[in-house]
Amino acid sequence: MQYTILPFNLLITTYAQENEAEVEADIEQENECKKDTECKNENELNNQLSILNITQATTSEYQATLNVTKIVQCQDAGEPNPTPVPCEGYGPEDFTITVTGNNPYPSQFPGSSEGTLVTLGAGDYEVNESVTLGLGTDLDVSVSGDCTINQQEEKLEETIEGRQSQICTITNLITFDGRR
Repeated sequence: MQYTILPFNLLITTYAQENEAEVEADIEQENECKKDTECKNENELNNQLSILNITQATTSEYQATLNVTKIVQCQDAGEPNPTPVPCEGYGPEDFTITVTGNNPYPSQFPGSSEGTLVTLGAGDYEVNESVTLGLGTDLDVSVSGDCTINQQEEKLEETIEGRQSQICTITNLITFDGRR
C-alpha cells in the first residue's frame, strides 16, 4: 500500500467543501419542499402510517375475545310433566345475537350452536338476542359461562379485561302449549 501525506490545511479545506455541499443540498431540498406540496404530503403520509401502526399494535394488545354459543331446546307443555320435542322451525340461527360494548366485532350475527367468536376491547359489554316466536310458545332463558343475567333489566351483561377470553352460552327452552 502506498500512502500520500497531505498537508493539514488541505484536509481541512476538503472536509469543509464536502460539508458545505451537503448543507447546500439540504437547503435546496427544504426550499423545494416549501414550493412543492409533494414533500409535505409525503411527510404527512409517513406520519399517518406511523400512527396507524402504533394504534394497531396497541389495539391488538388489549383485544379480548368472547365466544357466544346459542343452544335451543324445546318441550311440550304436557301435564303433569313436559316432554322434549323437536324444535321444528326454531334453531340457533333463528336468533339474532347483538353484542354491545367496546367495539365488538362482529356486533350482530345469527346464533350458532358451535359458537361465534367476537373480539372487543376491555370493559363492560352486553349480549342481547331477538327472535319472533309463534302463537302458543313460551321462552325461558338461561346462561352459563362468564356472562350473567341482570334480572332487573332482563339483559346479559359482564365485564372483560384486555387479552381475556370469555365464554357466554345462551340456552333457550321453548315450551309449546299445543297451539302451534
